Amino acid sequence: MRHRGQNRDILQPGYDTPKIDPDPKARSADKWLERLYGVHDLLDAKCVSAKLERHVRVAILDSGVDLPLPVCQETYKRIIGFKDYIDTENKAHVDTDGHGTHTLALVMKAAPKADVYVARVFRGRGDNGAISKRNSKEVNTDIAERDSTKIHQGIAQAIRDAVDEWQVDIVSMSFGFERAIPEIGEAIRYAESKNVVLFAAANNKGGNEDVCFPARLSQVICIHATDGEGNPASFTASSEQGEDNFAVLGERVMSNWPLGLGQGHQVRKSGTSCATPIAAGIAAMVLYFARSYLALNPDKFPADRFHFEKLSTTDGMRKVFHRLAKPRGAGYNYVCRWEVFEYTLDSTFMDLILMDLKKI
Repeated sequence: MRHRGQNRDILQPGYDTPKIDPDPKARSADKWLERLYGVHDLLDAKCVSAKLERHVRVAILDSGVDLPLPVCQETYKRIIGFKDYIDTENKAHVDTDGHGTHTLALVMKAAPKADVYVARVFRGRGDNGAISKRNSKEVNTDIAERDSTKIHQGIAQAIRDAVDEWQVDIVSMSFGFERAIPEIGEAIRYAESKNVVLFAAANNKGGNEDVCFPARLSQVICIHATDGEGNPASFTASSEQGEDNFAVLGERVMSNWPLGLGQGHQVRKSGTSCATPIAAGIAAMVLYFARSYLALNPDKFPADRFHFEKLSTTDGMRKVFHRLAKPRGAGYNYVCRWEVFEYTLDSTFMDLILMDLKKI
C-alpha cells in the first residue's frame, strides 16, 4: 500500500494492507508518522515548482545500510554516498547489525526530499560505548582499547568528511559515549563552524545516567524520545534545567531492516536512536521548505534574506524546533506542532521563522 504524494515504500513497501498491530503504542507511533506525511503533502503542493540548486543533504553515522530488496529499490537511489570507516577496503553497502538501516529509513520517512549519505562507523551497537563497564572484564582490554580508538577516529573522520567531501547540511548520530572523546568533540566543533546542524541521541537508560556524549555538547541538538502521544519514554534521559530537552517520537517505531538478519523487511524499535533520525529529517524538511519558499518568492524579505542563512546553523535550527514544540510534562519540549506548517498558505510561517532568527 502506498500513501499519497512521495514514494513511501520504506513504510509499506509495495505490500497489501499491513496487519494492525494490537499494541496501542505501535498504533500511536504509526498515526504520528501519518500526521507527518500530511505535512509532506502540504509542502509538496506548495514547493513542487521550486528550482533549487541541490537537495538538502543528510549524513547518517551508524552501522551502515542494507535496505531490503527489491521492495526498497527506489529508495536506494536516494543514497548518494557511502563510506566504510570500519572495514576501510569495503565499498559495498553493508549492515550486519540492522541499527543503521533502521535509522536511515527513518530519516527518509521524515525527509522524502533529502539526499542521504551513509558513514559506517561501527559494526554494532556494542561498539558505541567503547570499553564499557559491562564488557571490560569479558575481553582483552588492550584489544578493546585499540578497537575503541579506531571507532573514535573513524567517527571523527566521518564528521569531517561529511562536511568537506559530502558538503551535508545535517548530521545524524544515533550513538553515545559515557565519557567525552576529544577527537570527536573537535570534529563536531569543526562541523558547527561550517554551518552544519548536528543531532545526537540523549541515552536509553532513563534517569539512571546523564545525557551521553556527544549529545550533551552545546554544538549538538540533543534528542529525547516519546511515544506517539508525546509522553516521555521511560528509557529517555531526564530533562535538564536550562537545556532544550527536545523530544520526538522514538517508541515502537516501524522501519526497515536487513533481510539477512532474519526478522523480515521491517521491524519496530524503540530508543532515542530512533527519535534522532526523525528529528534530523524534520530539520531537513524545514530547510527544504524555507529554501523552496525563498526560490519561489524572490521579492519576499529583500532586506532580511541573510537571516534565513542561520537556519543552516545549530542555533538557528534550535529556534525553529522551539517553534514546532510544545511543553509535554517533566520538562520536555515535544516536537509535534505540525499545524504551524499550515501557515505555508501565506508567508506567516516564514515571518515566524524570521522573527526567531533575528534574535540570534
